[in-house]
Amino acid sequence: MVIFLLALIGTLIVMAILTIGRLGFGRREAFNQRKFVNWFAAFFVLNYIICLLILYTSEPALTGPFWGWQWLLWPLVISSIANLFAFARPALNVLEDASAVSQGRSRSSRSSPTQLPANASRGAIAAGIFGLVVAAVIGIVVSGLIVVFTTWFDTNAKALAAIPQVRTEASPKLPPTDQNHIVLVSKSIAIFKGQQVLGSNGQNLGSTYSIDPDSYTLQSINHHLYYVGPLMYNNIFANLNSRTTPGFVVVDAEDPQPVSVLHTETSASLAYLPGALLNQDLLRHVYLSGYTYGKLVDPTLELDDTFHPYWTISLMQPSRGYIGDVLSEVLIVNAHTGEIKKYQPQNVPVWVDRVMPAQTVTDYLTWWGLYHAAPWFNPSGMGQQSPVGDPELLYNNVDQPVWLIPMTSSSTNDQSSTG
Repeated sequence: MVIFLLALIGTLIVMAILTIGRLGFGRREAFNQRKFVNWFAAFFVLNYIICLLILYTSEPALTGPFWGWQWLLWPLVISSIANLFAFARPALNVLEDASAVSQGRSRSSRSSPTQLPANASRGAIAAGIFGLVVAAVIGIVVSGLIVVFTTWFDTNAKALAAIPQVRTEASPKLPPTDQNHIVLVSKSIAIFKGQQVLGSNGQNLGSTYSIDPDSYTLQSINHHLYYVGPLMYNNIFANLNSRTTPGFVVVDAEDPQPVSVLHTETSASLAYLPGALLNQDLLRHVYLSGYTYGKLVDPTLELDDTFHPYWTISLMQPSRGYIGDVLSEVLIVNAHTGEIKKYQPQNVPVWVDRVMPAQTVTDYLTWWGLYHAAPWFNPSGMGQQSPVGDPELLYNNVDQPVWLIPMTSSSTNDQSSTG
């Protein structure tokens, strides 16, 4: 897997920094090859394990400032602190003596409380101090400067506002809605109907699986609107007991009368799910498959026109320092087999309804509302707008969804809509 190579590269970078600190700033200590090799081997193994754990559990995106390698600050800090352990005992002795003197008691009988242990290495202490300095400079100073020079001031604010390429049109009416495909079932009703169908096949699936209310997504399937909700594990033990979940629930969004359908056929089972254990976790599966060069966001279960389940994932990359995410690729994962295909946003299959995450839409309109017609420093709020609530997915045409989000002025006392 790709993370083994990434962990090796990360370990070598951390060890290079620590070695520079030990050999470059610990020169008062005579070089002992055996001692150095033992130190290097021990910390190499420690850092490799830490790097593997970070890559496997947090899946850092290798993009943006430092090409995404800022996660190495964690193993660097941990290793640096570990190198300073030899200095911990003398430091505690000094604190104990200072406390005793302040309370009117005599100092301890130690003749040299700050003397290092016999087996302590000044080179290791130098490596620890140097590592912490490097981590502080990169993590605080350099990162702070990156934020300042990519998001502050008018030039950067206007660049953020220009990312969504908003086009305004003066019209008193909203775009027309297809009267043949109107959503007559609310999401709350769909959740209720979906929960009812879990026990309809006599298998008592509700004891092992559930459907997260937030996971229901409105989508067009074969020119008809439905809500789709995936069956998720109730707990860890249910996950350990089964490699897959049985399938998903489909609720008709245009007609309240039909009974919801529970799809549990073989091809409907879900082998990869968000939040599942180990490699069954959807985003981890994608990350370990080599998609490490962007932020993997908004996994959404979508069905093609034959009701086969797929996960769509947006791969985002920052354009302004750590923020300003833009859509780079759309990944489509076969929920049954785990096969991954990537597409440019404009080339996704026609049955895919959404490629732009709702949170990204909110961010875009927030930047646009704040800065497109107002300066970056604007204490009065004059000319600024902000989104009202979360985006809502609407279908003006059954196969053409749009995000709807009202805008209002930045004043908390203004309840009117500006567009």
